[in-house]
Amino acid sequence: MGALTWKPFRFKARVWFLKNVPTVCAGCARGCNVFLAAFRNRLHRMTPRVNLDVNTYWMCDAGRQSYTALYERPRLERPIVRSAPGEAAADGDAPATRPEAAWDAAFDRAAGLVRGVAKGHGAGAVAAIVSARLSVEDLYLARRVLGELAGIPRLAVPPHEAGEDDHLLIRRDKTPNARGAQLLGIGAPSAGRVKEILEDIAGGRVRGLVVVGEDLLDIPGVSPALLDRLDALVVIDWWNSPTVDRAHVAFPSCGYGEFEGTMVNFQGRVQRLRAGTKPAGEADPVWRILRDLGRRFDLTNEYATASTIFDEVAAKVPAFAGLSYRALGETGAPTGGAAEPAGTVSPAGS
Repeated sequence: MGALTWKPFRFKARVWFLKNVPTVCAGCARGCNVFLAAFRNRLHRMTPRVNLDVNTYWMCDAGRQSYTALYERPRLERPIVRSAPGEAAADGDAPATRPEAAWDAAFDRAAGLVRGVAKGHGAGAVAAIVSARLSVEDLYLARRVLGELAGIPRLAVPPHEAGEDDHLLIRRDKTPNARGAQLLGIGAPSAGRVKEILEDIAGGRVRGLVVVGEDLLDIPGVSPALLDRLDALVVIDWWNSPTVDRAHVAFPSCGYGEFEGTMVNFQGRVQRLRAGTKPAGEADPVWRILRDLGRRFDLTNEYATASTIFDEVAAKVPAFAGLSYRALGETGAPTGGAAEPAGTVSPAGS
C-alpha cells in the first residue's frame, strides 16, 4: 500500500523520535500554525497544525521548507569586532581579519561607535534598519534601545515581497511580523524609508548604521563599497551574511526555531513562537542582545524573558492592551489594531 511522504524528510529520522513543538511558520505574513519537528537538536520537518482562524488544516509547500536556511547558510556563532576606518587594528591585525571578541567587549565597542558618530556628526548621522522577521519582543526593544535610549532618529523596516496573495494561504508579504512592526510604532515595511537611509549613506549624511536581522547587500543596488563608507556598522544576525562581513561589530542571534516570542500576522493576530532546538554556538535571542546593548545606554529594566517583555508591551502599547503572554495559548489572540480580512481559507473537505 502506498502513501504520500515528504521527500526532503524521508529516511532522515523515525517519526516516533521526533519532538513536535507547536509554533507558527515565519515564511510569510499568514503565520500558519505548525508543528516544528526536532530530533537530536536539528529541525527535520514542519507540518500543519489546526487553527480555524488562520490556516484551518493547511500549510503551503514553501512553508514546509522555510526552516532549511538554518542548515544551508553559514552560521554566525560568536561576536566579532573589527577596526573602524582610520583605526589601527588590534594586535597588528589588518581590518579585514575576523577576530572573535568577548560579549562585553563587543557591546562596549558597539555603544562607543554609535556614540562617537552621534557626537561627531549629530544624532541624525546614525540610523537603524530592522527586520519584520523579528519577534514583537525584538522589535519592542529595538524601538526602546535604539530609538529612545541611543537616540537614533530613524528606524526603517525593509519590505520582502514575492508573487501575489492567493486568497487561500500564501501572502505576497514574506515577512511574518510586518503588522507587529506597525503596531509597535516602528512603521510598516517601506522601501522608500530604506532608500532614504541608503542615499544618505552615499551622500555622507549617515555615518553610522545599526542593522538587525537584514542583509543589506541583498537589496538591489547596494554594494560593499556603500557599506564601507560608514564609520560605524553594527549588525545583529543569525548567519554570517555579506553585511556581517562588512560590520565593525557583529552579534550572533538565534535563528528560526531557536527562540521564544510572538509575532502578529496580517490579520492582526498575535501568535506564539516556540523553540524546538538549542541555539548555534553563543547565539542569543535578539531581544537579549538589544537588552545588553541597552545597558550601555542606561537601560535599567531586567527583561529576563520574552514573556516579561510581551507583558510590558501589553501594558504600554494600546493595540496590545488586554493581552498576556500566557493567555495567547496555542492559537493566539487578536490585537486591538485594525486588521486585514482573514481571507477565504477553505476547511478540509470543502
